[in-house]
Amino acid sequence: MCIRDSCGNCICSLLGSKDLGDYEETMMIREKSQYWEAKFKKYCKKLVKFKKLYDYHFNSLQLVQGEMMGIMRKMRLIRKKRSRDEKWARLKRQNEYMHSEINKLKNDLAKIPVSYTHLRAHETPEHLVCRLLLEKKK
Repeated sequence: MCIRDSCGNCICSLLGSKDLGDYEETMMIREKSQYWEAKFKKYCKKLVKFKKLYDYHFNSLQLVQGEMMGIMRKMRLIRKKRSRDEKWARLKRQNEYMHSEINKLKNDLAKIPVSYTHLRAHETPEHLVCRLLLEKKK
């Protein structure tokens, strides 16, 4: 008599039985094979559960990694935009500072008294004609 597993393969040689004539020995071998087969099925179920759990966590990990990559991309864009905004603000401040300095210089120059001869030295022919015409009317 031969003991077969669920697939129909003979497992007598695997269990170490040489003489299978004895009924008790055959039953003992059958119990052993059923025990190991049950244990094997149990481990297969655990393996399937572990595989499902692994797949779930792997997919979750991929989702989290995808979200983190998206967040990092947004942070890079924000950093670029912030640096552009900071550069623009710095240039704007420099421009405002330069205009304020120019206005201060203009105001300072307007307050310096200049002699009439100095003004006459910078007179253009058009100014001269206008001045002479104004003097004639008086």
